[in-house]
Amino acid sequence: MKPAKDKQTERGLTMVESMAAMVIFSLAIVSITPPIIFAMANRVRAHRAEQAMKLAQSEIDRVRLVLERGNGAFNNLNDFVAHLPPSGGDNIEPQQVAAPTPAGASACATPQTQGADEICLVDVNNDGENDFAIQTFRTLSQCLPNTSGDQVPVGFWMGVRVYTKASLDFSGGSLSKEQASLSFSNANTAGSSPLAVRYISIARTSIDSNSLDVYQDLAKKATGDCP
Repeated sequence: MKPAKDKQTERGLTMVESMAAMVIFSLAIVSITPPIIFAMANRVRAHRAEQAMKLAQSEIDRVRLVLERGNGAFNNLNDFVAHLPPSGGDNIEPQQVAAPTPAGASACATPQTQGADEICLVDVNNDGENDFAIQTFRTLSQCLPNTSGDQVPVGFWMGVRVYTKASLDFSGGSLSKEQASLSFSNANTAGSSPLAVRYISIARTSIDSNSLDVYQDLAKKATGDCP
């Protein structure tokens, strides 16, 4: 027969001790889960913002190349202008161009098929699903006459705003033109604000002695005289 002391050491955990352990474990899980979720959401948002910035820059690079090639590289002046961003008005700064209307958005195309107040869809992953919506426009255009006397755009301020596709569904038809905050407390990619906003002046570098005047007018944001 075993001593009473040995029987005491062979006892398992009581129900109260088991419940206390479960409560402590649950509290630990609850305390670390929200920071992990927010960190993951913030990481997703940062990745989306990076994609949006790359998309905006690629559109700027495309337009810069078109402008540098000039209208002589296209069939006619109208074809050249159609490869540039749509005009948002020559009497306002790019920041003043209104936010786009998401209704009727379709796949982005070149030549341009949408107006300055419209938006087009982009599939950056090539998976058949649209990821972003982009608004592009030009303002304060500067023009010079070609050999035929037609006024040809040689410089302008370009605006690019990139929204997530989810923004079009979330916004209910009303989008903002102010760039979204990337703060930890705003880790949502479905808001009404664009993830990327760029306003930049673009001008041809191969336009003889008038190039300096064009750059000066763009720097001053002077009103142009373009079609």
